Amino acid sequence: MNKLAFTGAGMAGAGGVGLGGYAAYTMVQPSNVKEALIKNNFKLTSDLKEQERSKAWTKVERTYKVEATNDTKIGNKEISTTTSQDIENWCKTALEVGVKDKSYESTYSKASRWCVIYTTISEKLTSENKKLSTSESSLKTKYEGMPEDLKKSITGETDQTGQKIKEWCENNAKRSFSGTQDTHYQNLIQYCLT
Repeated sequence: MNKLAFTGAGMAGAGGVGLGGYAAYTMVQPSNVKEALIKNNFKLTSDLKEQERSKAWTKVERTYKVEATNDTKIGNKEISTTTSQDIENWCKTALEVGVKDKSYESTYSKASRWCVIYTTISEKLTSENKKLSTSESSLKTKYEGMPEDLKKSITGETDQTGQKIKEWCENNAKRSFSGTQDTHYQNLIQYCLT
């Protein structure tokens, strides 16, 4: 075989391998939000067994009402009136949004918060055998040692401080756990435990 033919055959082979590699690459790329979440090792709430799924959607609703902002809110309802069924229905639609859709990035970001299995701070505390204090007087004492910006976020009147901090602790325990260095987790450890 002459040198030119040998080079041509090599280039054709390389081109075929390149084309085959590209085809394989496109076959494994996610086509929608659901596939992208799974590829990124998220486990979907919708894949749970029925009884577990119902509890999980209720947990998502509680977390949603504490954590959702205008940027992470789903649908047109007020955050406080959004139900677990609203979130579940939104997720069913969101998981099918294609990667080429103009709303893909925003939808993926929201779905990675509201449509997947996660641990709450409360669950993390339970796994560490730690309990939230239910004593308003003990919580009121801890309130005095809080930084001013944290006190303002609780906004309790002096005679209701214990009750307000108890509610604040309970609400923050519903947040998703994102690590031991998370500010909400650290605040609960410092100011809300028995």
